[in-house]
Formats: sequence, C-alpha cells, structure tokens
Amino acid sequence: MEMFPAFTRFVTDTGFADKAKGNLAKLIPRILGQGTTNTVGLDNPPAPIERKIDLVSLVFPDNYSPPPDVVVEVTAARNDIAAIEEGFRLEEGKRRFASACLALLEVPSSGVKDGQFYAGRLILKESKKGMEWSWRVTPHYEIVGRIPPDENYVALAYQAALKRIHELSLASEEFEGTLELSWSMARHFLKVDDVPLIEVMKMFQVAGQDKKFWQRPKRLTFKDLPEAAFAVNLIAWRSRADPSASRFEFVPATLHQTKGAQVFYMPMNAEGTEVRPMVSLRRRT
Repeated sequence: MEMFPAFTRFVTDTGFADKAKGNLAKLIPRILGQGTTNTVGLDNPPAPIERKIDLVSLVFPDNYSPPPDVVVEVTAARNDIAAIEEGFRLEEGKRRFASACLALLEVPSSGVKDGQFYAGRLILKESKKGMEWSWRVTPHYEIVGRIPPDENYVALAYQAALKRIHELSLASEEFEGTLELSWSMARHFLKVDDVPLIEVMKMFQVAGQDKKFWQRPKRLTFKDLPEAAFAVNLIAWRSRADPSASRFEFVPATLHQTKGAQVFYMPMNAEGTEVRPMVSLRRRT
C-alpha cells in the first residue's frame, strides 16, 4: 500500500519534484520511498519513520501550497512521530523497543548484561532520545549508526554490523604487527614511553591500511576505519593471545584520569558490556 498517496499525486500532478532544488530536491524522493536510509552501512530504502520525518520537515514553497489531503497526511505523520517520541520519553519505552529488537534477531546469546542490551558481541545503544540507535563494540565504539526506531531496520543493521566486523578483523599475527606499528608511530610523535592508548587507536587508522595504500599512498587508496576497528581486533586478540607473552602492557587509568583525560575503554568480556578504562600502552622491558 502506498504510504503517502495524496503527496505522491501532488508531486506527479504539479511537477513539484522536477523543479525542486537544494535540500527540497533531496527530501522529495526520500518521502516517496526512493534513495537510501540514513543508517550507515545499509543501502535499503528509507524506513517509514524516516519518510514521515522528512515529510514533516519539508517546507512547501509559496507557489506550491499543499492541498487539504496532503495537509492531512503531514498532520498524521507529525502525530505518529510525536507518539513514538512520547513512547521513548520514559526509559521503559526504550527498554521495550530494545527487547523487541533482540527478540526479532533470535540470537542465542542476547539479553541485558551490566545494564546493556546485547546480541552476541554487539551492543544496542540509543541516542537522540530514542530516535536513533546504533550497534556498538562496547558501549563506546560504533559499528553501524543512525538506525531509525524501526525493529526491522535494527535487525538489518545488525547483519550489516556483523559483516563490517568480519571486514575489519585481522589475524592475530597481523594485528600484533599493526599494533606494534601504531604504537611506534604514536611514540615517535609524542616522545613518551607510556603512549596514550587513544593516540595508538588514532595511529591504527594509518597502520591498519591494506597493501593498496602502502604501495601507492594517496587519498584514493586510503580507507576510513572506524574507531571500532581497533576495539574489534583488540577483543579478538586478547581472547586468543597469552597476555603474559605480549610485548605490551596496558596501563589502567586512575579515577582522576577517567574524569580529566581521554581513555580507551577496554572490553573485559566477550559481549563487551563490561569495560575497564585504560590510559596508555607500555612496551614490556
């Protein structure tokens, strides 16, 4: 069933879309269900709630006053959005939505742990008062974000997140070499032996590039890596490696440092729900 029949008819009859420019030219196709969702990593059409938000945000030019039936659709969309926002006003509404999403996924290892909703090795977090969601590695490092409050899209984003994790994952030996390079570069620029882990994570963006970049270092061959890439590989590496045999020692952050400085939140369990703030990475002597 067509979602906005009156608006669709209005666009067709008036040639509204053909003459639109700027932001208006981007909104109209999305309202009609064309284009892609705002969710990072998905190429699906915009979710129904996204289309409603776009319709409500659309400002009609003076020479294109919407007819009454279009105004009715805009009002109905605005009421639907308000109802969703009201449902998320209390934490219980967000919990119900997150629980429904986990139930839809049917992942054996899922639920609530340490106050976090998780499915397998991913954590579901909300932002913008529940109007956006994301799948993360630990509560801090996003893999797929800007997910609309739509259970089906949360499920699609979960699969996209698993695929992204697979793409970002390195073999233990490769990660160890990349970690060594990241630490060495950060140490070179900072001139310190206790290298802040945040800086190591930043250098991982460069050290983690593939052979194409190192063979021809330029912007076109540089791949943007999310901060989560470091966390993804660190979790896998720590689960496989013998900590005592590692060339590096992770230095925990003091309470003062967690308040006044940037720290890296080290995952302490497989789900990533438990984290421990680490401040620096030190080479063992």
